[in-house]
Amino acid sequence: MILRICCLTMILFSMPLKAVEVPKADWIEHLKSIIPTVFCSSEQYFRQCFDVTIEQCEEAMSSSARVCIANLEDQIPEMLVQPDDGTHWGNVIGQCIGASYDQVHKDQRSRDPSCVDPTNWQK
Repeated sequence: MILRICCLTMILFSMPLKAVEVPKADWIEHLKSIIPTVFCSSEQYFRQCFDVTIEQCEEAMSSSARVCIANLEDQIPEMLVQPDDGTHWGNVIGQCIGASYDQVHKDQRSRDPSCVDPTNWQK
C-alpha cells in the first residue's frame, strides 16, 4: 500500500507531463506541504492501520518528512528534471517517511493481519 501511496504522490510531483526543471528548494517545499494531507487521508494505511487522530498523523508525518528530507537533501540534485527526478526522489523520501512513521507509531498499529505484515502496505 505504501508503494501505491508513493506512486500517487509522485504522480502529483511529476506534473506537467513534459520534462521541466524545478529547483530543489521549491520541490522540497511542495513535498513538505502535501505529505501530511496525502498520507493521512482516512483511506490510507497510516490512518486505517493506526489508532491516531488526523492531527496526530499529520504532526508525525510533518516531523518524519523534515527528518527524512534533511537526511537526504544533500543527495537531491539542485534542479530536478520532472517527471523522472521527482518520481525517484519522491519515492525515496516517501519510503523513509513511511518507515519512520511506522516505527514511531508501532504501539498504535492495528493487529488486523493486513496491518501487521509490512509487505501488505509496501505493495
